[in-house]
Amino acid sequence: MRGLIRFYEWLTTALAVVAGLIMSTIFVAVVLDVTVRDIGLQPTRYTVPLAEFGLLYITMLGSPWLLRTKGAIIVESLRLIMPPRWRRVLELAVYAVCACVCAVLAWYAASQTVFTWVTNEAEQRAITVPLYYAYAPMFIGFFLMGIEFLRLLFGRDTLYDQSATEQEGF
Repeated sequence: MRGLIRFYEWLTTALAVVAGLIMSTIFVAVVLDVTVRDIGLQPTRYTVPLAEFGLLYITMLGSPWLLRTKGAIIVESLRLIMPPRWRRVLELAVYAVCACVCAVLAWYAASQTVFTWVTNEAEQRAITVPLYYAYAPMFIGFFLMGIEFLRLLFGRDTLYDQSATEQEGF
C-alpha cells in the first residue's frame, strides 16, 4: 500500500512539473511570437491554439498536486461561524460533494475521450487538433482530484488551517 501511495505522490508531482514546463513553453512561445511580429515577420499560426490547449493542460495536470499540497484557495467564512462540533461535519460533506463532482466529471471526460477517439472528431482552427487531446487531461485531472478528495474524506488530513480557527477564538 505504501508503494501505491508513493507512486500517487510521485505521479501528481510529475504532472505538476509537466504543467510548469508547459507554462514555461507557452511563455517563451508568446514572447517569440510577439518579437517576430514586432520585427515585421510573419509569426506562426500555431502559437495561439497551442497556448489555449496548454492552459487546459496546466490547469488539469497541476490541480491534483495543488490540492494535495494545500495550495488551493479555501473559503472558510461559513465554517468559522459554525459551532466547533459542526465544522468537521461540514468539512466532510464538502469533501464528499467534491469527490462526487470530480467522479462525474472524470467519467464524462473519459467517455468523451473515447467517443472523440473513435469518431476522430477534431477542432478546426488555425490547426487541426483531435478533441481527445482536450478531454484526456480533464479525465486525468478530475480523476486524481477525486482521489485526493476521497483521501481527505476518509483520512485525518484537512484542507483547512486549524491555527486560523484557533486564532479567531472559535
